[in-house]
Amino acid sequence: MKRIFRILSVLIFTSVMITSCGGSSSIEKDAKKVAEVLCEAQQLMSKASTNAKYMDEAMKLTSKATALTEEMKGKYTSESEKKEFAKALIKEMGNCD
Repeated sequence: MKRIFRILSVLIFTSVMITSCGGSSSIEKDAKKVAEVLCEAQQLMSKASTNAKYMDEAMKLTSKATALTEEMKGKYTSESEKKEFAKALIKEMGNCD
C-alpha cells in the first residue's frame, strides 16, 4: 500500500516538476493546493488497509492532483521558478498530518 502511494507521489511530483507553474506568491499557493490534495490522498491510503472505499477515494484524489498539475502547465517556465515550486511543495508536504 505504501509502495503504491510512493509511486503515485513520485509520478505526481515529477509531473509537477516537468510542467511546473510561475510567480513567487502564487508558487506557494499552487504548491499548497497540490500538497493539500496529496496529503488527503496519503491519509486515505493509510486507511485503505481496512476499507477499500478509502483506496477508491485516494485514487480519485491522486487523479485530481494530476489534473491540477496539468492545469498549472506552462505557468512557471524558468528553472528558478520550477525549483522554487519544488521547494514550496516539499515544504507543504512536510505539513501533512
